[in-house]
Amino acid sequence: MALVDLEIKKDIAIARMNNGVTNAINPELIAGLSEITDKVKKEAAVMILTGNDRFFSMGFDLPRVMELDRPGLSSYLFEFQNMLFQIATLPVPVICALTGHAVAGGAILAIACDYRIAKSEKMRIGFNESLLGLTVPCLAELMLARFVGCRISQQLLVEGTLIQAEGAVSLGLIDDAGPMDTVMERAFQKARQLQEIPLETFAAIKENQLEDIRKKYLARVRPKTGQFVDLWFTKETQKRLSIAMKKF
Repeated sequence: MALVDLEIKKDIAIARMNNGVTNAINPELIAGLSEITDKVKKEAAVMILTGNDRFFSMGFDLPRVMELDRPGLSSYLFEFQNMLFQIATLPVPVICALTGHAVAGGAILAIACDYRIAKSEKMRIGFNESLLGLTVPCLAELMLARFVGCRISQQLLVEGTLIQAEGAVSLGLIDDAGPMDTVMERAFQKARQLQEIPLETFAAIKENQLEDIRKKYLARVRPKTGQFVDLWFTKETQKRLSIAMKKF
């Protein structure tokens, strides 16, 4: 069974993650998300990315990732960030429909999209990596600052708070929130609105907006990934990760 279901209707691609209840990010889900970007570029004018009504994604598949050695973890992180970069630089609008929680790596995946539309009830988003003894991958930090500014970005990353949808809207982390049964329709409305803009124009604006992020990411990805790996294998972080892993 495919971990990412892709359907294209009237030039709108709907990509739905289908990796169990939590949509934990494992190598297979990363590969599935990477694979659809090529098809979207060729066949769609907008993409909507979504999960299920409990989780958009809970983040890294800790039981799987905890088994990796240093080279394996480095490879996993490069593949994860490459997938994020592919989504972030798609020359079409990408809308994230958050019908469930987006936590840690799941929140990072959400901010790789251009817009985020969420349910207003029983939904939280946040970057709790610091509570596990970790930073976030460098691309995530660059993308987060793009949407909420450097000061708010620092607060979110240091404090690791999972915030409700309406609070996230006030910060600029989420663009719109409403009842659960309206999330997908709101996403389609946004998609149809964006289809009014010539695709070449949108692509040029997006490329220009991301130019600085692209340069910084390519310059930093290797040293910052090494920093993440070093933190991952500290005694304290391993202890915290082992506790967190029990939730999976």
